[in-house]
Amino acid sequence: MTNNSNIYDIDGNLLREAGDTSQLSVEEAEKRLNEYQEKLRQLPENEKHTASVLRTYITNLQRYIFNYYIIHPNEYKARIKSTEEQIKEAMEDLKAEVKQEDNDDMDVYVEPIEEIKDETDE
Repeated sequence: MTNNSNIYDIDGNLLREAGDTSQLSVEEAEKRLNEYQEKLRQLPENEKHTASVLRTYITNLQRYIFNYYIIHPNEYKARIKSTEEQIKEAMEDLKAEVKQEDNDDMDVYVEPIEEIKDETDE
């Protein structure tokens, strides 16, 4: 293939124009990777050829991203959240979820409790 050709994916989307020699950014590669993974999940089982092509796209994009971060380890470290940051974020999400559940007025649906005295207590 020469640089005088446009490159399209299986759906006919333009991936690279003729003469474009710029590299794909990691963010764009991750975006495409997520799009192809979602298409693969939604694909009917009888579309085996399309599934095979999408798996090839996914594998190639994963390799591209992996190799990029091998060459640029500092960028990987800058993008990845520390364990402590991930825990803080998860705790904030959990607090928000619990707070929302507390705001739900479920007491409206519960009948009042009536105390019944035991005959032996008298």
